[in-house]
Amino acid sequence: MGYHVFNQSIEPQQHVSKCKRKMQGRIAKRKEQAAQDLVDGKTKVPDYIVKEGLRYVEKYTYVFRTFVKGRWVGQKVIDLMIKEFISNGDEGMRLFLFVEYYRRAIEEGRIQINGLPTTPEYVIQMPDELSIKKY
Repeated sequence: MGYHVFNQSIEPQQHVSKCKRKMQGRIAKRKEQAAQDLVDGKTKVPDYIVKEGLRYVEKYTYVFRTFVKGRWVGQKVIDLMIKEFISNGDEGMRLFLFVEYYRRAIEEGRIQINGLPTTPEYVIQMPDELSIKKY
C-alpha cells in the first residue's frame, strides 16, 4: 500500500529515500557554507595559548544555524527565543534579563533570519533559517 504525498502516490520506501536525499542535500549545503565562512573570515579557527601545561582557547565566535521547525511557524522571533531557548526554571528578574539579552542580540544583528538582520517582531515562516552568533 502506498502513501499519497503531494498528489503523487509513492511507495513508503521511495518516500524515505526521497527524504534522506533531501536531508543529505541540506547537510551538504550547510557544510559548504561552514567551509566558505572559514575562507571568508566570518569564522576563524580559534587560537590558543599554553600556560603551565594547560591549553587555553582564545575567545572566538561561532554561528549556530538551524532550519525553522514546524512548531516555530507563525511566532515572532523574540517570542520564539524566549519560549525555546530559556529553561523552565527561569522566572522573574532572570526572565526579564533574558528578554533584554535576546532583544539586544536581535538589534545588534547577532540573531539573523536567512543570513540577514531581523527585527524582534518578524514572524517566522517555513523555509527560514535561524542563525545565532555566539562569542
